[in-house]
Amino acid sequence: MGKLTEAIEDYESVLNHDTGASAKISEIHKLQNQWEDARKLFGNSEYREALTLLDKLVESVDYAEELRELRARCYLSLGDVQKGLQEMRFGVHLTNDNREGLLRISQTMYDAGFAVQAVNELRECLRLDQDDKACLSLYKKVNKVAKAITATQEALEAERYSDCIKKASEIVKFESSNPEYANQANISLCHCHAKAKSADGVSYCESVVQHYPESTEFQLYQAEAYINADRFQDAISTYQKILEHESNNQKAKEGMKKAQKLLKASNRRDYYKILGVPKSASKKDILKAYRKMAAEYHPDKFQGEEKVQAEKKFVLISAAKEVLTDDEKRTQFENGVDPLDPEQQAQNPFGGHPFNGFPFSHMHPFEGAHFEFHFG
Repeated sequence: MGKLTEAIEDYESVLNHDTGASAKISEIHKLQNQWEDARKLFGNSEYREALTLLDKLVESVDYAEELRELRARCYLSLGDVQKGLQEMRFGVHLTNDNREGLLRISQTMYDAGFAVQAVNELRECLRLDQDDKACLSLYKKVNKVAKAITATQEALEAERYSDCIKKASEIVKFESSNPEYANQANISLCHCHAKAKSADGVSYCESVVQHYPESTEFQLYQAEAYINADRFQDAISTYQKILEHESNNQKAKEGMKKAQKLLKASNRRDYYKILGVPKSASKKDILKAYRKMAAEYHPDKFQGEEKVQAEKKFVLISAAKEVLTDDEKRTQFENGVDPLDPEQQAQNPFGGHPFNGFPFSHMHPFEGAHFEFHFG
C-alpha cells in the first residue's frame, strides 16, 4: 500500500537520528506482509481468511482506500452486500475528488440492487464535475430505475395499490437484465396485487416465495393472492404450511378459516361474476357494470318466458349491486358469508335483511305494478 511505503521511507530518512525508527520499520514490514498475504488469500477465494487479516490491518492502517476496497470485495464475495457497500463507500470517500471511485461504487451498488443509493453517489460525482461523461451516462440509466423504485414504495405506503402495480412494472421495464430488480418488482407486485384483491398477483407471489422460501410474510401474501384468484384449496395449503412452523400465527389462522369458508361457499352465487367485475373493482366500476347489465336485462324490454328469465337475472344483478356497493356486506361476502342468504345470516353475528335482502321477497318483484328502474 502506498501509505505504508511512504511511512518506511520517512522512518529510513531519520533512522540515524531516531532510535525507535528501526522498530517502526520492522512493524511496517510486518503490515506489508499481512497485506500481501490478504491479497493472495482473496485471489484464492479464501475470503474469510483474508478478512481476518484485513481486520487486523484496519486497526493499524485505518485510512487506506486500497485496504477498505479489498475488505469490501471480501464482504461482497461472501454475500454480505450491505457491509461490503458500507466498507467500499468509506474507502472511496477517503480521497477528495475521487470520481473514479464514486463511479466504481455506484456501479457496484446498482448491480447489487441499490439503485436509489447509487444515484446519491453519482450526484456527488457530478457535483465534482457535471461534465463527467461516465458518471452522467450511468446516472441517466440508474435514475430511471431509482425513480420507479421510490414511486413504487410511496404508492405502497399510501395504499394506492393500482399506482404501486404500475410503478413496479416500470422497474423491470427500465432494467430487464438484472435479476435483483426483477425480484424487487415481484415483491411489490405480489404485495400490491394481494392488497388490491387482484387475481393477477399469483405468479409474482409464487416467484417471491420461491426466492424467499422461509419468509412467512410472503407466504401470507401468496395465500391472499390464491384467494383473490378463487384458488381456495391452494390458499388453505399455504396457510397449513405456515401453521406447521408457526402454530400460533394469528393471520394464518384467520386466513385458513376464511379460505375454508370461501371454498365451502364457492358453489353459491358469486356477485362479482354476476356483474362481470374483478374482486379489485372499485365502487365506481361496480355501479358502471350494474347500470349496463340492468339496462340490458330490464324486464320491460322482454315478453313472455324471456321476461320471466330477465326478471330472475335482474334480481341477481340488483342483489350483486346491493352487496358490492355496501362496504359491510361486501366484507361479509369476501369472508365467505352471503349477506343476502337467510340461512347464513342466522349463523352470522352481523345479521342481515330478514327477507333475503329484498323488501319485496314475499311477492313477485314485478307483480301488480309497472317496475321503474333508476340508474344509480
